[in-house]
Amino acid sequence: MRGKTFFLIVFLLVGGVIFFKIDHSLREGVLGLGDSIKGAVFDTKEWIGETYDKYFNQAQSIEELNEKLKDYQRLQLQNIELKDELNRLTLFYGMPQIYPSYTTTIRAISYYEFGNYERVWLEGFEGEKNKVYGLIVQGNVVGIAREESEGRMMGYLNGDFLCSYGVFIGEGKALGIVKGENGGVLIDYIPLGSEIKVGDKVVTNGMDNIFFENIPVGEVVRVERGSGYIQAVLKPYVDKVDLGYLWLLDRSKNVKTAISN
Repeated sequence: MRGKTFFLIVFLLVGGVIFFKIDHSLREGVLGLGDSIKGAVFDTKEWIGETYDKYFNQAQSIEELNEKLKDYQRLQLQNIELKDELNRLTLFYGMPQIYPSYTTTIRAISYYEFGNYERVWLEGFEGEKNKVYGLIVQGNVVGIAREESEGRMMGYLNGDFLCSYGVFIGEGKALGIVKGENGGVLIDYIPLGSEIKVGDKVVTNGMDNIFFENIPVGEVVRVERGSGYIQAVLKPYVDKVDLGYLWLLDRSKNVKTAISN
């Protein structure tokens, strides 16, 4: 009996692997059905949490929300002041009108496949083909996003070989390109002669039109110098994420509302 049970488990596992690795058309259909189920699970989880907070943590929640509202109002005033100063400078120097980047929340509902935690399926944003979007968690870069197929969005997190974007390294702002390799994160294409060292902080450089400049990425943990190249091993501040909400940054979107509004 145990032998039959073991054989059945092995058969199901092997069949599942073959199904997900080979039959792409069927896999897309199943995953498409799965998205609605996963979304419903997340919605139910959020509803339960909100209901619990409403009836059992109401006083504490109100106090926390009031504090957040104060912070939001303060940031809103600072933002208005900065926009006003920026508009004054652009008018004074005859610079073109500046438009803000588009940001929105997006939800990671599942990992791409068994054992692969560097790719996540996303919902809540309809992407466009051939566009790359930035993903941010708690103010740090966690990866990029692209349309995978028929409007479905895939998140490629730090460490995935398809996750690549431009960065500055250290105080000297040496240029480099982040990429995933063998499960780690490297900074490649660093110009020869660049002065970089272990402990240097790494931020986005904004030149790839995926992120704007100076979003934290991580720190250098090793520098490798060859005869014709410099590479650095990067320890990201965020390399894996739990399923849930992330910030999506779209710098290519034609935002109609000018910064003065």
